[in-house]
Amino acid sequence: MATIGHIAASAGESKPHQAAQPGRAGESLLDRIGNTPLLRLERISQELPNVEFCAKAEWFNPGGSVKDRPALSMIQDGLASGALRSGKTIVDATSGNTGIAYV
Repeated sequence: MATIGHIAASAGESKPHQAAQPGRAGESLLDRIGNTPLLRLERISQELPNVEFCAKAEWFNPGGSVKDRPALSMIQDGLASGALRSGKTIVDATSGNTGIAYV
C-alpha cells in the first residue's frame, strides 16, 4: 500500500465537483476530472453503417485513467459524511482497479 496524501480539509470545506469546459484553463487539477472527449471509431463504424462506435478518451483525466471520477466521488463523499477529515490518510490499496480506502 502506498500513501497518496493527507487530507487537510474538513467536511464543511468540501465543494461539489464541476468539470471545466474543454480547452479552458481550470483552477486546479480537479477541474479537469470528468471532461473527457468522446471519440468516433470511424473504421469500425464503416463496416456497420447503421451503428456508431465511440470511445471515451479517459487518458485526458489528470491521473490518466477512468479511476479519477470514482476516486474523486469517494473522497467527496468521505468529506461530506465526516468519515474523511483532517489527519486521515488516503491510501491506494491496489495496483489495479480503483482501490481507495479511508484509514
